[in-house]
Amino acid sequence: MKRLALLTASLVVADGILYLGLRRLDSSRIFYDRSNAVSAHRLEFFAAHSYDAELGWDLERGAKNRLGGRRGARDPDLGRYQAKAFGDSFTFGSDVDSDETWPAFVERQTGWHCLNYGVPGYGTDQALLKYRRTPVPTDFTILGIQQENIGRLVSVYRAFYMEDWGPTKPRFIVEGQGLRLDPNPIGSREQLRRLLDPAFVEALRRKDYWARYNEDILGAPDRLRWPALWTVLRHGRFFLDRAALESRLRLRPSYQDEARRFKPYHLYQEASEALEILVRLIDAFAAECRQRGERPLVLIIPLQHTVDLMKTYGRCLYQPLTRRLSQRGVPHLDFGPVFVKERYGDYYRPYNGHLSPKGNQRVARQVVEALRRESSGAKGQTE
Repeated sequence: MKRLALLTASLVVADGILYLGLRRLDSSRIFYDRSNAVSAHRLEFFAAHSYDAELGWDLERGAKNRLGGRRGARDPDLGRYQAKAFGDSFTFGSDVDSDETWPAFVERQTGWHCLNYGVPGYGTDQALLKYRRTPVPTDFTILGIQQENIGRLVSVYRAFYMEDWGPTKPRFIVEGQGLRLDPNPIGSREQLRRLLDPAFVEALRRKDYWARYNEDILGAPDRLRWPALWTVLRHGRFFLDRAALESRLRLRPSYQDEARRFKPYHLYQEASEALEILVRLIDAFAAECRQRGERPLVLIIPLQHTVDLMKTYGRCLYQPLTRRLSQRGVPHLDFGPVFVKERYGDYYRPYNGHLSPKGNQRVARQVVEALRRESSGAKGQTE
């Protein structure tokens, strides 16, 4: 009896140690489901400050200027402006002051107005939808695409994709030669409380690419449960695959294994639905700009990890995208080849990978050169 009690106690202690160890690994996205991190209080705060029925979320009112863009030191006058920019946190300028974003540096380097409509967390789909409802006219319209944005295009509920809880969003689906919009599944503030309903969350799980990918392709666990050993045994193939990957990365790293550190690496394959959606969104953006009498410019901004791979292996994760844009004649700037030739480590924040003030300044310099080149070319055609 004593031996059984001792064995039971040992198993409980061992499982407790395993549980704590797996909890520490949680930030590396072994467990993909953050839907249980939401609360009624968190939803109330989100509803009051950021919720948007069409886009999923937007900047809170106090963070916007009178034209609906990011508030800065220079409030825009009314009229026609030289440029406006749409995108995610790399366009918005997370972790830097409003006068240290690349749109702000564009303004300082030119004396123009460059309106900043970036919103943290946005996918390119949300950026396009925000552009469609922003009537402010400009000579140029810029779409900033940080390379990870492709993963957001197939996400419906960010709690299944990001490292922390995030709200629902709309997404586009390939249909024929075009795209069909699947609206935000939370259509009103009152419906936000549905995210506390396990049945509703389960319905979102069946619609969301990342939940299906983690479960059906990777065999990953949704969250850590007690006993921890049962979690490991149920998802043994996933844990063995991760352990083998980490071993190879330490003993004999390769481009293929290094690329797998980037969660949506597989979405840049030529046959990927997400890549097709991204290209069609960019096509729609460019066409709608021209219909408005505006000139489009697309920015492709890599993560530091990808620039590291370019420097080490001479290969680019998102090359299928830039190749498709070149084939389509879409004006674009790819900052991967730009950064890799320079001391790009200073261009990124060390703790979360956003662009630093120096990185934003470097992006702005390249953007200004492109816009001036386009402006002089257009002027020459009209003379």
